[in-house]
Amino acid sequence: MKFANSKSTKTESSDRNSSSKPYLTIVNQDNRCIAKTLLGVPFNDRLNTIILEDTDCSDDEYLMPKREKNVLSMFRYADNDVCSCSKQTPSQSVEMTAPLNWQDGLVTPLQRLDTIFSLSHLADVKIIFPNCLTTFKAHKLILATASPVFERMLYGETLEAKTGEICLHDCVPDAVKWVLENLYTGKTNLEHVYLALPVYTVAQMYQISGVVDLCVEFLKGEMNVSNLSSIFKVARIHSEDHLMEACLKKITSSWHEVSKDRINRISEEMWQHMLKTDILPISEVDLFKALILWCQTKLEEKNESLSPSSVREILQKFLPNMRLFSMTADQFIDQVMPTKVFTSEECTMLLMRIRGIQVNLPAKLSCSSLPYSRIAITDDSLRCVVLHRQVESKKFGSTQVKKITLIENFTTSFPILIHHIQTHENNTIMSAEMTLLDNDDRVIGIAKPTGSQWKFIKPAFLYANKAYKCIVSKIVVYNKVSPKRDFCAHACDIRFKGSTTDHFLRLSFWPAHPRNS
Repeated sequence: MKFANSKSTKTESSDRNSSSKPYLTIVNQDNRCIAKTLLGVPFNDRLNTIILEDTDCSDDEYLMPKREKNVLSMFRYADNDVCSCSKQTPSQSVEMTAPLNWQDGLVTPLQRLDTIFSLSHLADVKIIFPNCLTTFKAHKLILATASPVFERMLYGETLEAKTGEICLHDCVPDAVKWVLENLYTGKTNLEHVYLALPVYTVAQMYQISGVVDLCVEFLKGEMNVSNLSSIFKVARIHSEDHLMEACLKKITSSWHEVSKDRINRISEEMWQHMLKTDILPISEVDLFKALILWCQTKLEEKNESLSPSSVREILQKFLPNMRLFSMTADQFIDQVMPTKVFTSEECTMLLMRIRGIQVNLPAKLSCSSLPYSRIAITDDSLRCVVLHRQVESKKFGSTQVKKITLIENFTTSFPILIHHIQTHENNTIMSAEMTLLDNDDRVIGIAKPTGSQWKFIKPAFLYANKAYKCIVSKIVVYNKVSPKRDFCAHACDIRFKGSTTDHFLRLSFWPAHPRNS
């Protein structure tokens, strides 16, 4: 049943006033007018009126005054609409599907929302899917409060706002149903990964942030070698860095199993992502051997020959990101050459480059020119270096500053990943924060103080021979103040250079080892 509010027409009979008056029109689901009344009559008289069911009316017909039959107890007005007897269709309508006094017994807001969702009561928008008969009825206000996309879609100058119909492309109906149940009833239980993935896609498309976070945490917890590829594919499409990082950690933590028995579970996209990353606790030799095995598995799946040339054909797309020059000569001779994916001439040129002899490589042999390994984050590989120590210095009283540049023009000869920086033990730090910036003032990392240590919230990656600076902001209290001094230190065959205003600096880091280490 639908209700519409409009003005009387010029053709109305003379027993009405000549001026236009508003009236209420009641139509059924087929848009047939079943009753209509002036809005000028007293409210009580309008509530206690007989409903003329399934009968058409003309412009001169009105609801009669109070009768002893059916009582109309709920209306909704829609401005500028007229009834079907005027041969116009209301542009907005709501579904009146709940029984009388449906509110009885509903105590909490979730109970009420659950009821109007299950009964489609007062629904004013329909969700449809292309090439699918499944539909859902919903409420614009509920969708708009959860999604800025739906808000603009349903309350702007859009086709969806005019028709009250949304067509969801590239969405799985079961996933949309789950999202609606979450919005109306607070449902949080995701039964399995292959439901969570399409639910995550819907939530990302329509910016329902609460559901996105819920899915990400669920997928992290349910991630395993079997579903890793599916999760990574969806995470990459939506640039979900946290989820892609979790996939990478899962691979590396299960590398012994994956590299031997489950190598086919790694997708091409995952391989490309792994080979492009600078932080990976897997040696280049192990990556190369696993990649060769993956290429052979792909050939077996296609029932093709496992010849070295066929393997090379698949391997070719990965070569630009392979760090062959980070291997030692012995590693290359013992592990790479026996695969025969490179010709004798190519092996000779690669060995010359590994040994530091500059030769021009053919385009077909183009690989990463980086001569250092990827960084492995483990407790055993964490290293320390004292950057600066000043034994004697002039003492001053305590000084409070809001901002100080602790380190300037800081460079390293090889990439490193900083874990924390330790300053002078007599410095008192209150509510401070350290920011690591590059020369373009882009934030590389943020560290918080723990005593005299500044631990980075997330390890900060520094590229080789690129200048950085550390700025301490908020409130810093120093018992000793020193002019800026240059420093130069060495550790793990890496050179550290820069300048500092502190008396003592110690750096804890993970190194990217040169090939001869």
